[in-house]
Amino acid sequence: MAAENPPLTGFHFSVSFSGLEPADIDSRFSEVSGLSAEMETLKLKEGGENRFTHELPVKTSFPHLVLKRAVFPVDSKVVEWAEEALFNFSFRPLEVQVKLLNDQHSPVKGWNFKGVYPVKIEYSALNAQDNRLLLETLELAYQFARPLNT
Repeated sequence: MAAENPPLTGFHFSVSFSGLEPADIDSRFSEVSGLSAEMETLKLKEGGENRFTHELPVKTSFPHLVLKRAVFPVDSKVVEWAEEALFNFSFRPLEVQVKLLNDQHSPVKGWNFKGVYPVKIEYSALNAQDNRLLLETLELAYQFARPLNT
């Protein structure tokens, strides 16, 4: 008997940048990390009560979104956008969507990131004695994230 709702896998996903007209290559990332949210809290001790501490919610914080992929010898609108910000200090915040896809390529879960701007671009080491793909890592900061209604 096959499961009607099997657990999701994390290898079939898409990344899109609203506000850019990216080439097809700009949606081909091999890894996305930083998909988390954490509530920052304030710990308060109550006078005369030593058994516990009150922990109050303050704000939600989000880590940087990190995208990784192999480097291709074609123009990338995403890299142009990142380099414009990092090297020319000219920022144009965008909206980024990450969608987890099922076997019919339909989104089953997703995240929407608002006010996205690049904070780091990094390339793997160049090594004449190594036969590996050159990897590009793009680290993005953003104002806030929301789950997508799929």
